Amino acid sequence: SKTGLVGGDLGVVAARPGEGKTALAEVLCLNIVRQGFGAAICSLDMGMKQLRGRLLSKMAHDPLNPGRGPSVKLLADRSLMTGLSDVRQGIREIRSYARRLAHRLEREGTPLKLLVVDYLDKIRGDKSEGDRRLQIGVLCNQLKDLAEELDCTVLLLVQINRSAELNPGGKPEERNLKESGDIEQAAD
Repeated sequence: SKTGLVGGDLGVVAARPGEGKTALAEVLCLNIVRQGFGAAICSLDMGMKQLRGRLLSKMAHDPLNPGRGPSVKLLADRSLMTGLSDVRQGIREIRSYARRLAHRLEREGTPLKLLVVDYLDKIRGDKSEGDRRLQIGVLCNQLKDLAEELDCTVLLLVQINRSAELNPGGKPEERNLKESGDIEQAAD
């Protein structure tokens, strides 16, 4: 595809807090929209006002077109300007949001290519599914199913725990990613 994204894939970006996971996702979304496709950030980590400010700032500085302001179409695109809320949400709310958005974009002739979920630890799990490790596995599989259902890429942001700093050289390893086996198994 023109975007380089494959529909139905679940991708994972994992890093320590403050290392730019969200900033990377924002730039990816903006680039997808500039190509004429739909993209959205489903933020569970920040409110809509903060997310909107960050996106507007990035849109105002376009290194590919220096001196030119953001496109009016990008500024008007509500799909990029949406966060769920400041309250922890469950997978049901994320799925509902993503489906409504995908259908709206489809009616407008702009297929949804990228849905960013920021971030895994903030998604409320179902306590009936067991401990948090089991919940994470179920959540990852449900996000993979959502990617396939909507034929878009779902990019899941995940934080690596601070114990990575104790590794030789301070470099993170898979074991520093909570529930890494379940996340890795669901990711493409």
